[in-house]
Amino acid sequence: MGRVKQAEKIKIDVMPAEVRSAELAKLDERELRKHVAAIHVSGNLSLVERKIVNVLLLHAYDDLLTKREHTISVRFLCEAIGWEASNDHKKLAQAAENIMHNIVTLNMFADGKEDWKKTPLVSSIGVKDGRVTYAYIEWLAERYAHPEVFAAIDIKMQRRFKSQYALALYENCLRYRKIGQTRYAPVDTWRELLGATGKMYEQYRHFSNFVLQKAIKEVNAVSDIDVELRFKKEGRTVTELQFGVTEKAQAELPFEVDPKEAMLREQLTAIGFGESSIKSILSKNLPRAALAIKVTLEREAAGKITGSASGYFMSVFESDSPLDLPERTQKKARKAPALPSADEVKADKQAAVTRGAWGKLTDAEKEALTVEFVEKTGAETRIAGKHEFANIAEKAYWTGYRGKRAAEIIASRKA
Repeated sequence: MGRVKQAEKIKIDVMPAEVRSAELAKLDERELRKHVAAIHVSGNLSLVERKIVNVLLLHAYDDLLTKREHTISVRFLCEAIGWEASNDHKKLAQAAENIMHNIVTLNMFADGKEDWKKTPLVSSIGVKDGRVTYAYIEWLAERYAHPEVFAAIDIKMQRRFKSQYALALYENCLRYRKIGQTRYAPVDTWRELLGATGKMYEQYRHFSNFVLQKAIKEVNAVSDIDVELRFKKEGRTVTELQFGVTEKAQAELPFEVDPKEAMLREQLTAIGFGESSIKSILSKNLPRAALAIKVTLEREAAGKITGSASGYFMSVFESDSPLDLPERTQKKARKAPALPSADEVKADKQAAVTRGAWGKLTDAEKEALTVEFVEKTGAETRIAGKHEFANIAEKAYWTGYRGKRAAEIIASRKA
């Protein structure tokens, strides 16, 4: 029970051993001894790119000093990082190119006897005929093969992460699990280590709300360590950060999660509910929640919800009316529903446009709009990354505001 409780906070995709390929099962048995200089790096790697870097290194590890080039199948690479877009070679090729062109500063904590330098994490990489071929410069391959100081990374563990910031924080804290805490480092150093180098994160409160708090929450929910933020201040300004690091007991790890419940959680999140609301809904009546979700999504897809999808869901979920499956409902229907008015059609179309526009924004645009909303309205967020506001009125206002602004941004792109 404890394991499921820990996993409730973040949606995790854990691949059961029986459905993994033999090749992946073999890789999962190995441990990546990653040189800490290659962990404590600056550079804006996405979640997929960071996972790819680790899988490529583990796959090539035994041959780093004997082979100039290494190769791995696209299918296996995608399986190893838990990437659902396994058939989209174009996206994988783009991610590979980004890795090669992303020049990082190694060894930002100055570990070991030598100074490290700026370098790409792979010297060449290409995707052709279903295979990825890649290489490392000799200088880097030698240090990867014989790390003087390293952190042991479990490839299975990294597949659980859904945020690039969380995975970066996990890697940067992992080697300190026996020590109990990282070293103190300037806030700017931690921004670079986590890849949060956007201008909006120059303000500490934005860095804290949209990067640190989200990352800490995810690390604590899905990994084998717990991290705790500590800081030093000069006056009212936060100047340095440190993370306390505690190993979890094996029994607390979130290895099991009900796939059906995980899907319902994902659907409720998409409808617009926060984590506390989702937990309450599913604990009350999970079967009815599943049917209410189905009805809500079908109505929304048909453009038949004029207000918020979450409000419609609650009206259905909390009503006393029976919820039958679609085929049974059709048999009981005695008359066709009344046709919507012209105003209702117009409102439905506008609601559909604003909901769809939000999903087309990049993560950076979404975060920027959230910051804009908080600063403009003075709204109080409990968990900024999930847009959970302090009260229902603020949350309702946010839903309309973000849809309208998102639609404006999409329209400006086309202009």
